[in-house]
Amino acid sequence: MSLRTKIKNELAFVTTAFRLKNCWGVLKSHYMGRTLPSLQLTNKIAIQHNSRDAMYIVSEIVVGECYTSKGFYTPKDGHVVMDVGANIGVFALYLQTLARVKVYSFEPAPPTRELLEQNVTNNKLVSQIQVVPVAIGKEAGTLELRCSPNFGHSSFFEGHHLNDAVVISVPVTTLPSQISALGIDHVDLLKIDIEGAEVALLEGMTSDAWKKIDRVTIETHDALLNGAHELCLKCLSENGFAVHSEKRQGGLGYINATRLPTTVC
Repeated sequence: MSLRTKIKNELAFVTTAFRLKNCWGVLKSHYMGRTLPSLQLTNKIAIQHNSRDAMYIVSEIVVGECYTSKGFYTPKDGHVVMDVGANIGVFALYLQTLARVKVYSFEPAPPTRELLEQNVTNNKLVSQIQVVPVAIGKEAGTLELRCSPNFGHSSFFEGHHLNDAVVISVPVTTLPSQISALGIDHVDLLKIDIEGAEVALLEGMTSDAWKKIDRVTIETHDALLNGAHELCLKCLSENGFAVHSEKRQGGLGYINATRLPTTVC
């Protein structure tokens, strides 16, 4: 890692720490080489974690507002969010600091889901955040998921750099079936971050399910599935969304899509 990258990462860490209520405790632990304490978003909401990678996710979601940027999505009381690839629940918890939002958090990896469930329970948010222990894909069944013992890293793709991965079978279903099973009539935001499986999720959608969704935000992974970014853009455009996207180094891409208004003739 170059000196420039190290300095950039350190600045990002410090900037993120200053967004936390317990910033001084986090910084002290960081510079003394100790395990970081829970990350306190507010006096009432704290994130339990098992890796410093949690700070990177908080940096993206809280500091960078990657899913709640102005002009795209502003959480409001009563909104419904489907969080596919919820990880340990940083986004779901962050939403609760902004509004009283109902979140359905999909996380199939058992070690990660345990932390997610702890975060929901410990923060007394069971009524607002519902954990759904399944993966979302093109069709119902089971798939082999590669799970790293380290924080939150899992993928269905062997190309993902998980040298210490443990392979487990997880249940897979489709998003339309979950929308029906959970009795969801309207989705204000569908967030997708599933390490290369984003195309399979979109392939499992139906026209009726699309009509219930106002906004979609996706992290794409061309390094795991060649052409994933363009395939997602094409699918969203064909289903009535205006899209804004960007590509970054390492094969990552980001898409924000908003449903176009229906024209009445």
